[in-house]
Amino acid sequence: MIGPTIVGRLVVALCCAAPLARSYRLPQLAPRSAAAARARPVAYMYDPNNPPQPPDLELTFEAQVFGADDTGYGPAGTLLRQGPTALINRITKPVDYELGILKFMAERRVTRREAQGNLDAVLSDPNSWLFNELQKKKDRNFKVPDYTMVNINPKSLALTAIWGLAIVALVLRVLLVGGPEWAQAHPDWTGNGARLLGRILDGSAF
Repeated sequence: MIGPTIVGRLVVALCCAAPLARSYRLPQLAPRSAAAARARPVAYMYDPNNPPQPPDLELTFEAQVFGADDTGYGPAGTLLRQGPTALINRITKPVDYELGILKFMAERRVTRREAQGNLDAVLSDPNSWLFNELQKKKDRNFKVPDYTMVNINPKSLALTAIWGLAIVALVLRVLLVGGPEWAQAHPDWTGNGARLLGRILDGSAF
């Protein structure tokens, strides 16, 4: 049973605490500066009725390969930097490609060309890109490749041009020279193929 002394002490304590509670105010947080508000990543809201479209680029060598920070680079730049895998993904899924660029720009606060270079690297070799990102978090001195300039220095461009011309020459050699020679050596095969092609064209093969 609580004695009258304890009850009296509780009443006195409550009476003393009431004025203190009324006079106490929670500390006001300082308003965020404009710079801090801009630094916060903004999520991109996808509108299905108005999907993003890649920006129009001038069909010049410089715009296609090197591009600019605000417009990025063209399909030729994707092919030279990261090869056919990234190029096929860019051509076959243009909306997803554009969404990936916008998302990377919003999260990392980088230019369009830098976001595009990273996305092409992910499409070409996601494991290597992720490994570089993890290494950068572990070691600040780890040098991450500059995906905006990879494989487009003059030496790499010259080697790519030489290899491309060699492959094109080899394919033309096989088609223009090897094709007729093979047809002469296999007349039965070419005759059957011509007849089958004729049946397909006139619809009698179906």
